[in-house]
Amino acid sequence: DELKKRLEYLNNEAKAIVTMKEEEGKIGRDYVTGIVDFWIKFITTLDNDEYFHGIQTTQGKKGAIHTIFVNSLSPRKITDPIFSQSAATLCMSGTINGYTFHNVLGLNKLGKLLKILTMKYPFPRENVLVLFQRGVDTRGRNRNTDMYKRIVERLDEVIENTPKNVGIFCASYVILNGLVDAGIRAVVSKHGKPLYVEEAGSSASDNDTMIEQYKEKSKENGAVLLGVSGGRN
Repeated sequence: DELKKRLEYLNNEAKAIVTMKEEEGKIGRDYVTGIVDFWIKFITTLDNDEYFHGIQTTQGKKGAIHTIFVNSLSPRKITDPIFSQSAATLCMSGTINGYTFHNVLGLNKLGKLLKILTMKYPFPRENVLVLFQRGVDTRGRNRNTDMYKRIVERLDEVIENTPKNVGIFCASYVILNGLVDAGIRAVVSKHGKPLYVEEAGSSASDNDTMIEQYKEKSKENGAVLLGVSGGRN
């Protein structure tokens, strides 16, 4: 309660300073309200199981950067109003099974008829060839420079023998960066293909533009997309 009072005080002070600067003909920039709003959200959701509160540490140019965050774990704040005001809805997921999907979205609590369909695999099985390579893995203890170089050597073979586009998906951004450090750019360039790398912090629009460029290259010599498995691509 004491912290809430201090936050409200800070918020009022920030608005007063902005108003005063604007009256003096100056630009009133407010750097406080965003911080206040964040901490109020942090406090009010602290005991709510639908939110996850955490601290993330990353390495910056000047040392460690600590980020405090609040993530909503439930999509229902967005979907409930839509479903309740709709006569009928069609929901699809290519990754989550039907039982989990309707429970996460609360479809079974809307008081409406619910029907779950599990569709068959849409592509002919003979169109999909699965191969695996012995001698390489990305288990924690094996994530080192030598292993990343060995993986890049295997990828060199794949890129050389694939006439068009290639997609490389890693288990995490740590592994992705390990392949970059191990020389994947030079290998891709050697085969005359551009390399597109998924960036963890890129905006959705920037990523969409990158994917469109990657797809366009299939009309030429092809390209290589380096991304994260289960990521946005």
